[in-house]
Amino acid sequence: MSIKLNPNIDRTYFEKSIILFDIEKYEEAIINLNKVIELNPKEEGAYYNIGLIKIELENYIEAIEYFNKVIELNPKEEGAYYNIAYSKVILKKYEDAIIYINKVIELNPKNEHAYYLMAGCQYDLKKYNIAIEYYNKVIKLNNNNKYAYFLKSICKVYLENENAIEDLINF
Repeated sequence: MSIKLNPNIDRTYFEKSIILFDIEKYEEAIINLNKVIELNPKEEGAYYNIGLIKIELENYIEAIEYFNKVIELNPKEEGAYYNIAYSKVILKKYEDAIIYINKVIELNPKNEHAYYLMAGCQYDLKKYNIAIEYYNKVIKLNNNNKYAYFLKSICKVYLENENAIEDLINF
């Protein structure tokens, strides 16, 4: 007599990992996600969620590895590119981050967060004029983003622009 396996068993581990993630039991969540990968090596969601956990644990290098695996499985997964960019920013690898942010923007030109992250990279690289361009794109997508107005004004202060006060008023 043979035992018939439920083909959706990997979903059980996946759903359990989400609950464990939500209650911050990250190591247990990773164990369940690794089981998902063992059962279904092409389940990009498992790699993605491990990447998110690695970010929560501030292990950005490993997070990047998992998000790269997601991209290998699905080259159009903008969230993976964004999370690699975010991790690179935390690691202060701004030029590398810009490459991934550009890919996010290519995949989704309306991704406000990508423009905001790009503006931040340019700011940290002291490229204030370029940062202002990206803060303007953020504001165009969401004119309620007060932080974009504020940071744009800070860039203008660094550039000794007399119009810096206008953006501070909008903040």
